[in-house]
Amino acid sequence: MSCRHRLTSYIEVLDQNANQYNKYAICLACIELNSHSYALEKQFTNTKKCCKDHFKKCDFFKQKHGKNEAQTILNDTDSETTIRKRQRVYKKDHKYNYFDLNLNYLLII
Repeated sequence: MSCRHRLTSYIEVLDQNANQYNKYAICLACIELNSHSYALEKQFTNTKKCCKDHFKKCDFFKQKHGKNEAQTILNDTDSETTIRKRQRVYKKDHKYNYFDLNLNYLLII
């Protein structure tokens, strides 16, 4: 089962595999403002990073959503990023406890 990211609503996911884990995607703005065949020529891997890279360069995306709104859409995807760190805590009994630190929660492993 694939994970959706915040840019999924702006793309069409194709059935063709890009790699073992991801499929190819095409930009809905490219389809709407140009053609489906043009969008297929510009296909990219369905990852948040690849979508974001395409939208940064895509004049059709900026034209459809406006430059300011397009920039807002791209910037909002950064809030989805989760920084994970592992911190080792030394206890009195000389055993290590590992804590998984996340921006949204603290999980004791």
